[in-house]
Amino acid sequence: MSILKYSIVITLALVCALPARAGDESDSIFQTSTIDALMEGVYDGDYTFGELKKRGDFGLGTLNDLDGEMIGLDGVFYQVRSDGKVFVVPDTARTPFAAVTFFEPDKSLTLTKPLGCRELESYIETLLPSKNIFYALKVEGSFDNVKTRSVR
Repeated sequence: MSILKYSIVITLALVCALPARAGDESDSIFQTSTIDALMEGVYDGDYTFGELKKRGDFGLGTLNDLDGEMIGLDGVFYQVRSDGKVFVVPDTARTPFAAVTFFEPDKSLTLTKPLGCRELESYIETLLPSKNIFYALKVEGSFDNVKTRSVR
């Protein structure tokens, strides 16, 4: 899969990626397995996070046995467990499903006023040319709280 990246930096620093131009490998998404396999119960993977780091520094996924959600940010992979605790994932851990990219924004925007979560979502939707392509979004800012969720 490929994506064209442009970023939107909003005082929060929202960064987003769009589908890539043909032949532009720097704007690609690497995915281990498929979401369908995961939904069918394939919870063990052979791909280590050390290997995954060679394919991207930003993304989402899970760990073997669905042991929490995986968040890849700035080259560090984090595990968010169902109790809300967050841990750095060791390179030796394995994943049955992950989608990553090397995040390099193509465009950045800055917000001039604070937005709530729903307002930010609505604003982002106005910036996207299609709801039918892949995007990588990065939002930076100060938040009163951040809610995580993960399956047990």
